[in-house]
Amino acid sequence: MKLSVDHFTDFHHAVHGKQPFAWQSRLLAQVIVDRSWPGVLDLPTGSGKTTCIDIAVFALALDAQKEPTDRWCPRRIAMVVDRRIVVDQVSERGRAILRTLLAQDRSPVVAEVARLLQTLTDGEEEPLGVFTLRGGIPKDDGWARTPHQPLVLASTVDQLGSRMLVQGYGVSQSMKPVHAGLLGNDTLVLLDEVHLSQPFAQTLDALVALRRRFATNGLPSRFQHVFLSATPLAGSKRPFHLNEDEKAPSSPLGPRLHARKEARLVQVADRIALQRRCIEEARELLGRHDVVAVVVNRVATATAIANELTKDAKAACDTVLLTGRMRPLDRDDILESLRPRIMTGRDRANVSRKLVVVGTQCIEAGADFDFDAIVTECASLDALRQRFGRVDRLGLYDGRAEGVIVQDKSVKDDPNYREALIATARWLKGRLGTKRKVVDFGIMALPPPSDDVLIKLVAPRPAAPCLLPAYLDLWVQTAPAPVAAPDVSLWLHGPRSGPADVQVVWRADLSESDLEAARARDAPLPQAREARPR
Repeated sequence: MKLSVDHFTDFHHAVHGKQPFAWQSRLLAQVIVDRSWPGVLDLPTGSGKTTCIDIAVFALALDAQKEPTDRWCPRRIAMVVDRRIVVDQVSERGRAILRTLLAQDRSPVVAEVARLLQTLTDGEEEPLGVFTLRGGIPKDDGWARTPHQPLVLASTVDQLGSRMLVQGYGVSQSMKPVHAGLLGNDTLVLLDEVHLSQPFAQTLDALVALRRRFATNGLPSRFQHVFLSATPLAGSKRPFHLNEDEKAPSSPLGPRLHARKEARLVQVADRIALQRRCIEEARELLGRHDVVAVVVNRVATATAIANELTKDAKAACDTVLLTGRMRPLDRDDILESLRPRIMTGRDRANVSRKLVVVGTQCIEAGADFDFDAIVTECASLDALRQRFGRVDRLGLYDGRAEGVIVQDKSVKDDPNYREALIATARWLKGRLGTKRKVVDFGIMALPPPSDDVLIKLVAPRPAAPCLLPAYLDLWVQTAPAPVAAPDVSLWLHGPRSGPADVQVVWRADLSESDLEAARARDAPLPQAREARPR
């Protein structure tokens, strides 16, 4: 059979058991016609941006039907997001595609996609490789051993960005150029939640500019990058939007876009009062809802709230703490146990026990969580919209979703959101006026502020230094490495206020006297040698 754009609906249904949204089929058609991706996908929260992986895989299969000299589609598809939780969800989507391609009872369309992808390999590999590049898990560089195999890579900014700048974290000196060469060519980079990764977005733009400047004539250039976000950067080029029909209440996306999420603004005097009020509001919401989120701006506050709710017998619910400073293995175990209770598409009618998830910004963006209600500390407007995007994501809660925004009036200059937190609280209070008591944080309900107002309500975004060719000249010298070279983290996350976090594990069962005795006889401690990790 001859594969065409029209077959994408059957392919998507075979993988996920449902039809694609209209914008997803429209994007595929545009990509095929333009032979390139839009620079920015400006799509609201919950609209299914992760489907870009399916679109890219299908576009690669279509491109494989052409003569090698006429092909344009990158064979490595890397979705990058600066949240480990979301990276794992991207990997799961890639594995779902692979399982469908390898299924014995696959449809003719899926079989043809698998056959076409297989033609791009040497015939021995699977039609699609799926790999995860992030910290906290065993390292797997198998993707770099088969440069011709179509790949889906789920990665963080650190892992992919450091490799692209020839300084791969955890990569040997001899393999750094290999990883850089593979990811710097024949690769589509989908940078999700770009508002969280502006320095890396600027670095990608700079790398593309340098590629054009130093390109060698005659070599194919199949490197593209796309920014995905519900809050894209100002001045973005070639944005792809939902059209009016796709945003209509009667459209398949309508319930998600027009779901009501009414929120109250509560102001308190200080940090202690904020902590106490968040606990009180969570208890009250539990009287009307089964799954409630409490999102605050500091780890210490989240920990204190979770501890209080855990020992509160009146709450009669389960309390779980999620922060970015948890051990990755611990967080993975918690998420795996919570998945049936918090993930999008869960059965709200089948709830055996109520649940409160207390967290920080680690559950703010991209994660496929679906809460009934939320208590959130005030933040910048873009952060609040992301947090409310985790509430009633599919619009199936009959308009019952609600939230409470708690502001600490003693905060004058928040370390994360700076003056934008105060400006957002003032803007929300102005919208409430004297008659209205709630603000609807539904995706289409909250009107965007004017540009001159919006710039004050958005959290400040760090910027990457200028990427000079001289820096690349130093990074590419891997054998031997130069005496001094710039720290690539500046081009991944921008200048930081301090060094990276380090966790130290101390054996509580070894006393100082034990260590002194072992030092005196210059021998290891028997209990230390025989101990087993728990």
